[in-house]
Amino acid sequence: PPAQPTGEFTEGTIRTFFGAGSPAVIANPGALVIDASDNLFVSGFRQIPDPTAPLGFRGEAGVFKITPAKEISLVTRITGITALAFDSQGSLFVLEERFPDQFQSQNISVLHKILIPGGTQTTVASNLTHPRGLLVIGGRIIVSESEFANDVVELPSSSGGAFKLIAGKTNQPGFSGDGGPAVEAQLDRPEALAIDSLGKIFICDVGNRRVRVIDTNGIINTAIAFSFVSSNDIPTVIFANANLRIPLITVEVAKVLDLEGNVIAGTGISGFSGDGGPAVNAQLNDPRGLAMDSKGFLYIADRGNNRIRIVNPKRGAGTPFIQ
Repeated sequence: PPAQPTGEFTEGTIRTFFGAGSPAVIANPGALVIDASDNLFVSGFRQIPDPTAPLGFRGEAGVFKITPAKEISLVTRITGITALAFDSQGSLFVLEERFPDQFQSQNISVLHKILIPGGTQTTVASNLTHPRGLLVIGGRIIVSESEFANDVVELPSSSGGAFKLIAGKTNQPGFSGDGGPAVEAQLDRPEALAIDSLGKIFICDVGNRRVRVIDTNGIINTAIAFSFVSSNDIPTVIFANANLRIPLITVEVAKVLDLEGNVIAGTGISGFSGDGGPAVNAQLNDPRGLAMDSKGFLYIADRGNNRIRIVNPKRGAGTPFIQ
């Protein structure tokens, strides 16, 4: 791991928590979750030195565990990971998107369940269509299906059961339905999902450049919308928890915002800079994961920079972070 910037880690500043910009440490970190002991679990890739390999190294891809002491270990070898989530028992759920070939049907993506600790791995579902977002809440499993299906569904609680539609008109991409039942609305490439402490479900409706929100009565509305003029204004990741007044989102390519549009980190210009200084003045490069530890620090999977960044956010009035 890199040397940390010197000086006090004051509110509003950013640092690199893990990674040195080198694939030998971590590459392409993406989906990100934190367990009750503040261990990070992140999808990604790294190069392992191997003098017997043609290039002098071998690749290792899957889910990695990174401890608060910055020790890294491989949890499982899975590629194509789009989302991670823990259940209340501490089991890790891994959403894997597989793309069809000439020998396979469209519905081939898989949801895995991994017991932590122990590593026993089972398949929960294997007939998902381009799954991108995942919620595991109180025994319920909710998945967004992006291209083709364009819906959000709850998986059956027993083998052989039917999916329950949560939002979207299956196989009918578009935009409609705000103010009405979510099951009658149209979505266009729904991806990341989040749920807040009030039970509202948030959807990154990527094709419509919006974040949609479903209240506890099943009514859908737009929480925030972005212009189609800028190619960078696409919500890609959404994160909510009990320490946030409102959810946070990453906007492609280089910012973290709250749902009121306030910048938490990033300048909007892709690159790498700013460690040790204000998070709003730092450069990010394709942030693809957000998580928060028990101390209230915000972690960002800064994929294009092969790093996990950490922000000590400003808290209290006028911010999304609760004191």
